[in-house]
Order: sequence, then structure tokens, then C-alpha cells
Amino acid sequence: SHNRASLNKYLRALNVVLEKAGGPKLVHAVRMHGESNEHHVTIHIDVRNAFNELRRAMVIARLGGIPELAHMQHFLFKCLQPESHLILDGEVWTEDGVSVLSAEGVVQGCPLASAIFAVVYQQELRELDQELKQVGGAAHAGADDVYAMGPAAATLAAVKRFKVELR
Repeated sequence: SHNRASLNKYLRALNVVLEKAGGPKLVHAVRMHGESNEHHVTIHIDVRNAFNELRRAMVIARLGGIPELAHMQHFLFKCLQPESHLILDGEVWTEDGVSVLSAEGVVQGCPLASAIFAVVYQQELRELDQELKQVGGAAHAGADDVYAMGPAAATLAAVKRFKVELR
């Protein structure tokens, strides 16, 4: 579809979340970098609680600010707008007899949610990659798993500056 193609084009080269065989591509890119640069380190970053912490209003605003994806803003607004019941062990989760609703976050494992999350932090990932490229390194990601590779001191400094804004 047009939306998938737009998302893939925007994310291409850094985040393989929507690509066919994206996982193996990510694994091989990281492994090949390590084999080609034996003095480099690889730091794995798993963005903590990424899918639950994601604020839906921020997603809509961020998407509207990306010219090549702005056409999807209304569609995502409609997809993310409704509150939904939380399900635990196949049952609607209740507290004191009242259903617990989800009004924020996205469902981890849902292809749309993975794409949304990747779009949200693509700019920060590009900045990390550009910083690491200056010292012969690189950054790659698959959904909320980010790999920063390069000389130890420079990579650690770049990772310390890397922040994913979810709110």
C-alpha cells in the first residue's frame, strides 16, 4: 500500500522494522560492522517500556510534521483515538468492578504500532547515526532495539546524548 511504502522509505537504512526479513538484516548489519571494525564496540539500547509510554497526541503531532508522512495523520488519529479495554489472561481487566481502559500507548507486536514507534524516534536515530559516522561507526534499529557501533569513547558519549522522547 501507499502508506507502507511511505513508511519504509522514511525509515529505510536505519530502522528495519517494516522491511521483509528486517530482523536478519539488522543482525547481519551489526555483525558485519563488528567483523569489519574489530576495535569498535556495539552498545544495545532497548528503549524501556517504549510502547506503553508512547503518548498518542505526540505521535499525531510528530507525524504531521513529517512532510512525506503527513498524509497519514488523519488515519492515525482515527486509529489511536479510541480508548480500549485492557485484557489480562483473556478477560477484561477490572478494578473495583470498573473496566480499566487504555487511553495511551500502543500495542507492542502490532505492525502499525511498531511503525508508529519507529517514526517517533527516527530523527533522534538519524542524529545518532550521523554522529557515529563521523568516527567510522553507525546506528541501526529494529523497532525499540537500537544498536550503536563505533570507537568505545565516542560511542558511549553519543549513546549518552541519545534520547527518545515518547511524551
